[in-house]
Amino acid sequence: MKKIVMLVLVLALLPLAALGETVYCTQEDAALLDGLDLEISIQDSRMAALDAVAKDGNALALLTQQEVIESLQGYSDCDVKTDVRLALPLAQSALYLVCSAETAEQANMKTLADMKAYLEANEYGLKIMRSFQATNADYAAMLLMNEYTFDSEMFVDEAEELDSIGGGEYVFVASAAQAAELEEEGYVVLGALTKERTAAYPDLPCAGECDMPVVRGTYFALFAKKDGTAQAPDGAALKDEVLAANHMTAPDADLDLDQDIEEYVEYMTAEGLFFY
Repeated sequence: MKKIVMLVLVLALLPLAALGETVYCTQEDAALLDGLDLEISIQDSRMAALDAVAKDGNALALLTQQEVIESLQGYSDCDVKTDVRLALPLAQSALYLVCSAETAEQANMKTLADMKAYLEANEYGLKIMRSFQATNADYAAMLLMNEYTFDSEMFVDEAEELDSIGGGEYVFVASAAQAAELEEEGYVVLGALTKERTAAYPDLPCAGECDMPVVRGTYFALFAKKDGTAQAPDGAALKDEVLAANHMTAPDADLDLDQDIEEYVEYMTAEGLFFY
């Protein structure tokens, strides 16, 4: 009789096991997970997904490191330093430097190498755009400002930066998707802040070639509660067409959440971006 009861319980659990893990994510991000063995729970925002997974030890959340940064600033119900872990990196997007066509012509620059040469001859001749909104792009801008003789100008957030980019000698740190869109609007993409050239701009020297700071772009990953049981499916990976359509690539193999958190905390502390 006991064997029969156990068999019934196993059979009852099979459908649940076949479903795979549950992932909290936004409706927009759910499209990225098409084809993976994951159950989706739609949330109003990525921050809501972060808060949910920090409480649920049997689920995952699809986030970017922007939610990690915002959590460090106190905008979530959890503490990412102690409450969540990186379960599986899924995708990565490079960061690019972009300027207006007028600024490019005035500085006679088409690439990152040209920009470096111009700054060496014209200290503070270009303004790196900064934001009171702590982001990975602003972190990159800070590193560049500390390394080279950039002037800088502060903006409320990224939206104001994009509205203002054509109005001065500005250099903007853009995501891959933003770079592509701005280039269509007539702006000049100077190059990627990557170690190697990107497939999107194979003719442009990258930061690694120009002895400039290499900064990882935005990454998408599955996060889990630190002491929970949820695990990402073995071999889970986004489809190549999904990556291409979203201006992303497969992620770096050396993503380290603890190191990223330490670096972001140092950046925000130095810039006074915890409370504003």
